[in-house]
Amino acid sequence: GNSFLTQKDIERIENLKLIDENQYNIYVLGLWGIDKKEGKFCWAFHSGQEVATVHDPELITWVTFDFNRNPMTASIMQILPEEEKVRGIECIKLQTSDIWQMCDRLNASYPDVSLMVTGDATGKNGSAMVQDNMNYYKIIMQKLRISEQQVRLPSVNPRIEENQLLVNAVLKNWTIELDPIKCQPLIYDCKYVEMNEYGEIIKDRTSSKKFADFLDGFRYFINIAVKPHMHMFQ
Repeated sequence: GNSFLTQKDIERIENLKLIDENQYNIYVLGLWGIDKKEGKFCWAFHSGQEVATVHDPELITWVTFDFNRNPMTASIMQILPEEEKVRGIECIKLQTSDIWQMCDRLNASYPDVSLMVTGDATGKNGSAMVQDNMNYYKIIMQKLRISEQQVRLPSVNPRIEENQLLVNAVLKNWTIELDPIKCQPLIYDCKYVEMNEYGEIIKDRTSSKKFADFLDGFRYFINIAVKPHMHMFQ
């Protein structure tokens, strides 16, 4: 039953009715698989959200990381809360999964900007890949010369179902602009990443097309940067 949902969760889900009746039926009433499209994670994404973007150095520049063994990914995003607008500037993928290289690339491409960093909460745990088990975010802070206040992480990664609700509410209600060339891998994920019947994102490590890394980074960004501006989710 719904024993794991708080009253607040239930109110949020009821709000989904206001967003999209069809999705309410699928998500809440469990009517999966009526149409192939219903398994999609980003069901509210549409081609009108593929829009050429320009980085605005005056605005905060968000970098959202996903630390997979290979590749390591980072996306550059900007948010204009007063306009309820999100801009995807660039998606960066490094096959070597080297955090130092990634930071060098970010410093070269985005010098002298106000940075905010978010990403995978598991990066805080450290990893054997990183020498001396220094954790990723310490390296990022050092290399990008940012303070702890500029790193915003959830204590744990958000539950997928709740996160899907939030991501689609943003896609449905905000102006989303993802650069069709520089954010191509994120657009791909938004179009094709699917959920299985257990509410998990389907990842296929044998196919580079199915990593969902950029979707993961986008989810973390929405959760940390956009959610505080979504009245429905307060």
